[in-house]
Amino acid sequence: VFRVVRSGPVEEPLTVYYRLRGSATPGEDYKAPGDEIEIPAGREAAELVIPTLADNLSEGPETVVVELLVPPCPEIFPPPPGCYVTGVPSEAEGVIVDREPPPAGVVLVPAGSEWAWWNRAEPPAGDWLHPTPDDPEWPVGPAQLGYGDGDEATVTREGPPPHPLTAYFRKWFAAPADLAPRALQVRLVRDDGAAVYLNGVELLRDNLPEGELTFETPASHGAGENENAWHTFVVPAEALREGDNLLAVEVHQHSRFSSDLSFDLELTALTGEPPAKPVVSLVAVVPETTEPSPETRVIPGRFRISRTGPVDRPLGVVCRFAGSAEPERDYRLDPPPGPLSIFTIPAGQESLDIYVGAVDDRLVEGDESVVAELDRLPLGAPEPVPGNPYLIDPDHARAVVVIHDNDQPSAAELVIHHPPEGAVLPFGEVIPVHVTAIDPKGYIARVEVYADGDLVGVSQIEFVRAPDPGTPIEHTVEWKDAAPGEHTLVARAVNSAGQPVESEPVHVLVEGPPRQVVLAVEAPNHETAEPGPLVDPAPAAFVIRRVAGPVDVAVRIFFKLDGSARNGVDYREIPRELELPAGHEALEVPVVALADNELEEPETVVFRLQPPICPMIYPPPPWCYLVGEPAVARIVIHDTPPANRPPRVGILHPRDGVVVMVGDTVEIVAGAEDPDGEVTRVAVLLDGRELAAAEGPRVRAEWTPDAVGEHVLGAVATDDAGATGEARPVRVLVREAEEFSFVRRELPPGYLPGQQLRVRLLARPPGHGLAWAVEDQPPAGWEVSDVTDGGRYDPATGRVKFGPFFGHGPRTLAYVVRAPADATGPQEFSGEASVNGRSYPVSGDRVIEPGDTRHPADQRPPELALTMEEVTAYATAWKTGQEWPAGPNPIPLSYVTRAGYLWKHGEAYAYDPAAGPPPLCWVPASEE
Repeated sequence: VFRVVRSGPVEEPLTVYYRLRGSATPGEDYKAPGDEIEIPAGREAAELVIPTLADNLSEGPETVVVELLVPPCPEIFPPPPGCYVTGVPSEAEGVIVDREPPPAGVVLVPAGSEWAWWNRAEPPAGDWLHPTPDDPEWPVGPAQLGYGDGDEATVTREGPPPHPLTAYFRKWFAAPADLAPRALQVRLVRDDGAAVYLNGVELLRDNLPEGELTFETPASHGAGENENAWHTFVVPAEALREGDNLLAVEVHQHSRFSSDLSFDLELTALTGEPPAKPVVSLVAVVPETTEPSPETRVIPGRFRISRTGPVDRPLGVVCRFAGSAEPERDYRLDPPPGPLSIFTIPAGQESLDIYVGAVDDRLVEGDESVVAELDRLPLGAPEPVPGNPYLIDPDHARAVVVIHDNDQPSAAELVIHHPPEGAVLPFGEVIPVHVTAIDPKGYIARVEVYADGDLVGVSQIEFVRAPDPGTPIEHTVEWKDAAPGEHTLVARAVNSAGQPVESEPVHVLVEGPPRQVVLAVEAPNHETAEPGPLVDPAPAAFVIRRVAGPVDVAVRIFFKLDGSARNGVDYREIPRELELPAGHEALEVPVVALADNELEEPETVVFRLQPPICPMIYPPPPWCYLVGEPAVARIVIHDTPPANRPPRVGILHPRDGVVVMVGDTVEIVAGAEDPDGEVTRVAVLLDGRELAAAEGPRVRAEWTPDAVGEHVLGAVATDDAGATGEARPVRVLVREAEEFSFVRRELPPGYLPGQQLRVRLLARPPGHGLAWAVEDQPPAGWEVSDVTDGGRYDPATGRVKFGPFFGHGPRTLAYVVRAPADATGPQEFSGEASVNGRSYPVSGDRVIEPGDTRHPADQRPPELALTMEEVTAYATAWKTGQEWPAGPNPIPLSYVTRAGYLWKHGEAYAYDPAAGPPPLCWVPASEE
């Protein structure tokens, strides 16, 4: 139980916003109550209750942290009701104590053990997975292993992103001869996903896709707040052998731009007896019901799911439904099924009744069945024992409820269901006509369909066994070459008594042929590659086709090129004016990739047909075409490596824009790698002159600046074939030594026009400080909001002001900025801090670069299109409160709904800052 307390007026209720984090997992270890709590009017506090959940796992204590959030409020005085600031402390931690007894067993690999590891830019050579006589020579260090969090016992990689997607770990251990385990328990810290192998046999994979795993396979989603949480699994012990065993693990990142990686593992051989599983069964307590009517009371059908064993906890059971009756149309279930068709038997109950309420559909259908069948629980999360958490009674795993029909026809009838009355049908397409035939004294096997009195087609069904009297029989006739204009459809047949039967007429309209040319675009050959010394790839091509309209008209084509590839740079320039000549059905536009001798990810070329600007006259002029489907096509250009790829080099330390003082010792670290050879030399440059060099892929140097101003660091790497690569320059601002800085600024890695970003100011005032304050200035024109710690944005000076403060303890100040919709290029922050009457510069991050213009959900692969898998992964991360590698975090709900909107409207999308701030700036490609 957490207590949220307020100061100030208490006359009105106050809604307080918060978020949950910690090592405990919501939905597994506790029930997340939401993201807000109301302090009632007249009260100073409210209690936030976090209900814990039993998981049958022995995990040790786990934490839940409640962090108070500041609501978005306008910059007005006095602030409106509902606005508040957070005080100290603004977060609190609770501990969930595990009540499960520790499992009986032997710890084979303790947490914090030493592991051999590989975390380089290329995958390890040889067989890392299986035991071999020649063990690879990898570095060795204790867990936790990884980088980026600051809590690692062994740091496996330094420098900023991008990082390799996959890191590998190996450990030998000995198993005693008399162990005889019933199962193995694996406790795992993995950020983001991992697969665990024992002697080459896969024990488990967590947060990774199915299929083959490679060095380039990303994790299914980011670990978010659970990056340091322990995940517990119980797996079979067949792969364990007496004596020496090899445990191998591969840890995958969700993105190359993830800033951290974490790994630790504990392996225990379980020797105790497994907990008994409940046995679930299913029966139809009320096996039949009837469609309701105004004059009749109906008892609903009823299934009952029962369980054996203890009832102190709820039990989720999968029960699937089939049969001739359709849910919602013919019946409704009470309670309705949960996700994955799970029904939950509440704690304290041995059974759950599921009622089947029949729906009166006014159709003559005869009796229909609802078939219920128990199924295994599809466990995608750690489970308490191997296999399913319950057993199914095979003799009572299936039950049936029959729904009797209350509609009985007095005579044979034909009903045309499609097309519906008044339908407008397209010209030139085959139109299916669906007819239901019912004869209460027999059946109707042959149906004829007429349009305006002319026979359209016949449906005749040959039955091996005659249907029961009154059985509805579905007939379909294809109406081809329907002429433009209004038509009347009628179905005719003969009943079992030889009497004619005719349906009610259905009136439809068939549209005329289009008067205008209709164009569409496709890319039949949608892949190509850059040419190289050993490769001469075939070009790809866009094909613009006439899909309707006259052919004897020349059409000038209006279009827009988009994608990550650049016209005239990454591929041969496509002219801005294209014309489809008269008499031609199609125009081919080749896409010829150009070699740029750069190492790149696959690039895309997106061709979007645009409608011409036509005069408002009728009929429209011949050249005024319409845009049909598909209106967008995409081509992928793959990178072709040159005969010798140049080395890649980067400055790992310091970070771009760092602020140092005259006389400081600045450590400079540059590293390089060569994808097809070896790096022979790396040199560090200061203001264009060589400062230091070293043989091999890495160089360290120290520099003591003696001149105030901005200096530029660079690095050049040379490979064994003589090719060179240059690092992105790093700017260092040198200030006078007396300019003591006690406030450091932290900025996100990049920005998008219209996007909100959080700026953090880490203040460490000196011990002699009696009073101190901070002024920070964002780029001109950037909106400021959500200023913490009682700070305020001063529009007169364009600065965010905090203080004065009178303590000398550390404090993190923050505010939120929104980049303008037209923001471009690098943007610069500046600021000062004052203590005891003297001012000093704010150090740390100073410059922020433009970020990625893709929607954050676009990850697998990033190509300006959203798939169903990407949308559900993003929505799952939002639902579970996990951090997303592309930001922003926490994930806004509006970003999730926008991702779903883009997926439903063609998947391909474009970035258009004129459409509004994120997420409105991402628009369907068809609407751009």
